[in-house]
Amino acid sequence: MLRSLASIAVGYLLTSILTAAFATVANGLFHPQQGTIAVQVLELMLRFLAAVAGGYATARIAGTREVMHALVLGGILTLIALFFMPANTSAIFRVLNVLIYLPAMWAGGAMRRSRRRTEEEEKVPGTNV
Repeated sequence: MLRSLASIAVGYLLTSILTAAFATVANGLFHPQQGTIAVQVLELMLRFLAAVAGGYATARIAGTREVMHALVLGGILTLIALFFMPANTSAIFRVLNVLIYLPAMWAGGAMRRSRRRTEEEEKVPGTNV
């Protein structure tokens, strides 16, 4: 139970830190165009990558039922995005921002599960040809 909570907390922190860092970089690079569609698309792509990394970290720490833990965090982040979106963002950006977290967390959790299975197969004696 404690490991599950810790995995979700670490995944949340990692996703939040990466999202903030990516937003700072995106807004710093494109400051004159801040708020344009191009910058919003870039921010969404970077948030997706941050969420994949957070899902992977959550799954790695959880150890078992990796995808489930990542999806729980995705649900939490979806609720946060739904209720705490800044008022000055466009409607499509709000919708897409809410929709990216569950698929991204699933992808991160699935990547970790796949990696773990590959590692387990490599450890089994007699299977390497």
